[in-house]
Amino acid sequence: MAAEARDRLSGIPYLDLIPGRWLHLTMQGIGFADEVSDGDLEAITAAAAARLAIVAPVTITLGPPEVAGEGVTSWASPPRDLDQVRDAVRAGIADVWGDGRVPESPDWTAHVSVAYANADGPGAPIDAAVEGMGAAETTVRAVDLIRLGRDSHLYEWETVASLPLGG
Repeated sequence: MAAEARDRLSGIPYLDLIPGRWLHLTMQGIGFADEVSDGDLEAITAAAAARLAIVAPVTITLGPPEVAGEGVTSWASPPRDLDQVRDAVRAGIADVWGDGRVPESPDWTAHVSVAYANADGPGAPIDAAVEGMGAAETTVRAVDLIRLGRDSHLYEWETVASLPLGG
């Protein structure tokens, strides 16, 4: 689905298309790399891994792509099915830092972006490009803990740990 969306959206100058290897569903941040000690990162990784080990893999549907916020997004459906996965990660952070230090709001909307806007532009060409596109089904089997950067108009990262879901 994302590859088809990129093909259809290519040529729209105010969009940065996200290559396949950088597609992601952002779930929960921990903090800036220079603000999280190695010891805390190891402890959070272990706590989150233990909690995720009892959460079953989750099958979701993504899409179809649509204009949203700062780009083109495919919303996850059913919309609340990944909450248990995110809640386990947040609980792992709280195990180490306490409830009051878990970053980010507990409210979220699961999605995968396929393009980011790099300037203001009309939505109509995007709507026309993705019209009639279908959705894609995927199963979330792990949560990757990453070191994130955004230096070239898209998010790039290195995986620090991959935490499998068990259940």
